[in-house]
Amino acid sequence: MDKELQALELKLDELIAVNASLRRDNARLRQSLVEAQVQKDQLATQMQAAGSKLKSLLERLPEAVQ
Repeated sequence: MDKELQALELKLDELIAVNASLRRDNARLRQSLVEAQVQKDQLATQMQAAGSKLKSLLERLPEAVQ
């Protein structure tokens, strides 16, 4: 019975350690997701600005070149 309790205690300690590790990983992943979403939004804004700039340049070209 004592060995069974010790084995159970070890398994419980392992479970607690795994749970803590997964919580840390989850927090890191959530932060990475937020950073990726911010970067995606910034890139979308840059692409929109580049598209507008390109459109403006194309409108300034002479008709014969287009």
